[in-house]
Amino acid sequence: MVKTEDLKRINILKDMPEHLLEIIAKEAHLSIFSTNKELYRVNDNIDTFYMLSMGQVALKAQLT
Repeated sequence: MVKTEDLKRINILKDMPEHLLEIIAKEAHLSIFSTNKELYRVNDNIDTFYMLSMGQVALKAQLT
């Protein structure tokens, strides 16, 4: 669980009603990743959605 105040720092959630933030907060958890950590690869089956509260993300694609 994370705090609703922390969720409000995420741009897409900043204007969300408090009752909805509380629902998200109950299911969310904080993850800290090291530099160059790969989260997904093409064709991965995923069951996690990440929202960035600070830092940066690089998206890489290889065109064939």
